[in-house]
Amino acid sequence: MDHRMDHSSQGGRSRNLPRSREQYGVDNRKKPRWVAVAEVAEMLSITRREVYYMIEAGELPGVKLGRAVRIPLEALEQWIADKEAEAEESRSAYGSKARLG
Repeated sequence: MDHRMDHSSQGGRSRNLPRSREQYGVDNRKKPRWVAVAEVAEMLSITRREVYYMIEAGELPGVKLGRAVRIPLEALEQWIADKEAEAEESRSAYGSKARLG
Protein backbone atom coordinates (compact mmCIF):
# COMPACT_ATOMS: atom_id res chain seq x y z
CA MET A 1 0.00 0.00 0.00
CA ASP A 2 1.42 3.38 -0.98
CA HIS A 3 1.18 5.85 1.89
CA ARG A 4 2.44 8.79 -0.11
CA MET A 5 -0.19 11.45 -0.58
CA ASP A 6 -0.17 14.81 -2.30
CA HIS A 7 -0.86 17.48 0.27
CA SER A 8 0.03 20.46 -1.92
CA SER A 9 -3.46 21.86 -1.33
CA GLN A 10 -2.71 21.89 2.41
CA GLY A 11 0.13 24.33 1.90
CA GLY A 12 3.07 22.09 2.62
CA ARG A 13 4.86 18.87 2.30
CA SER A 14 3.31 15.75 3.78
CA ARG A 15 5.24 13.87 6.43
CA ASN A 16 4.36 10.70 4.52
CA LEU A 17 6.34 11.70 1.43
CA PRO A 18 9.96 10.54 1.59
CA ARG A 19 12.57 12.97 0.35
CA SER A 20 14.22 11.94 -2.88
CA ARG A 21 17.96 11.37 -3.25
CA GLU A 22 18.16 14.49 -5.38
CA GLN A 23 16.70 16.59 -2.57
CA TYR A 24 19.40 15.27 -0.24
CA GLY A 25 22.09 16.00 -2.82
CA VAL A 26 23.02 12.33 -3.30
CA ASP A 27 24.50 11.64 -6.71
CA ASN A 28 24.08 7.94 -7.54
CA ARG A 29 26.76 8.16 -10.21
CA LYS A 30 29.40 8.95 -7.57
CA LYS A 31 28.06 6.55 -4.95
CA PRO A 32 30.19 3.40 -4.67
CA ARG A 33 28.39 0.26 -5.64
CA TRP A 34 29.00 -2.88 -3.63
CA VAL A 35 28.22 -6.54 -4.19
CA ALA A 36 27.79 -9.27 -1.59
CA VAL A 37 30.04 -12.30 -1.35
CA ALA A 38 27.17 -14.55 -2.46
CA GLU A 39 26.65 -12.42 -5.58
CA VAL A 40 30.37 -12.57 -6.43
CA ALA A 41 30.36 -16.34 -5.94
CA GLU A 42 27.41 -16.69 -8.29
CA MET A 43 28.99 -14.37 -10.89
CA LEU A 44 32.24 -16.34 -10.87
CA SER A 45 30.62 -19.79 -10.49
CA ILE A 46 32.59 -20.52 -7.33
CA THR A 47 31.65 -21.04 -3.69
CA ARG A 48 31.25 -18.26 -1.14
CA ARG A 49 34.13 -19.82 0.84
CA GLU A 50 36.40 -19.42 -2.20
CA VAL A 51 35.44 -15.75 -2.42
CA TYR A 52 36.31 -15.32 1.27
CA TYR A 53 39.67 -17.04 0.65
CA MET A 54 40.37 -14.68 -2.25
CA ILE A 55 39.57 -11.67 -0.07
CA GLU A 56 41.74 -13.00 2.79
CA ALA A 57 44.61 -13.58 0.34
CA GLY A 58 44.30 -10.03 -0.99
CA GLU A 59 43.33 -11.19 -4.46
CA LEU A 60 39.95 -9.44 -4.24
CA PRO A 61 39.26 -6.29 -2.23
CA GLY A 62 36.70 -6.78 0.49
CA VAL A 63 35.28 -4.36 3.01
CA LYS A 64 33.57 -5.42 6.20
CA LEU A 65 30.41 -3.39 6.79
CA GLY A 66 29.07 -4.46 10.15
CA ARG A 67 28.84 -8.24 9.93
CA ALA A 68 28.68 -8.27 6.14
CA VAL A 69 31.56 -8.31 3.67
CA ARG A 70 31.10 -6.38 0.44
CA ILE A 71 33.23 -6.06 -2.69
CA PRO A 72 33.33 -2.82 -4.69
CA LEU A 73 31.73 -3.60 -8.06
CA GLU A 74 34.26 -1.52 -10.01
CA ALA A 75 37.15 -3.41 -8.38
CA LEU A 76 35.50 -6.74 -9.19
CA GLU A 77 34.95 -5.71 -12.80
CA GLN A 78 38.62 -4.64 -13.05
CA TRP A 79 39.76 -7.94 -11.50
CA ILE A 80 37.70 -9.86 -14.06
CA ALA A 81 39.15 -7.79 -16.92
CA ASP A 82 42.68 -8.42 -15.63
CA LYS A 83 42.04 -12.17 -15.41
CA GLU A 84 40.62 -12.20 -18.94
CA ALA A 85 43.72 -10.35 -20.20
CA GLU A 86 45.99 -12.84 -18.40
CA ALA A 87 44.12 -15.75 -19.95
CA GLU A 88 44.39 -14.19 -23.41
CA GLU A 89 48.14 -13.68 -22.95
CA SER A 90 48.50 -17.30 -21.87
CA ARG A 91 46.54 -18.52 -24.89
CA SER A 92 48.56 -16.44 -27.32
CA ALA A 93 51.88 -17.42 -25.68
CA TYR A 94 50.89 -21.10 -25.79
CA GLY A 95 49.82 -20.76 -29.41
CA SER A 96 53.11 -19.18 -30.47
CA LYS A 97 55.11 -21.89 -28.62
CA ALA A 98 53.07 -24.60 -30.29
CA ARG A 99 53.79 -23.11 -33.73
CA LEU A 100 57.54 -22.87 -33.01
CA GLY A 101 57.85 -26.38 -31.55
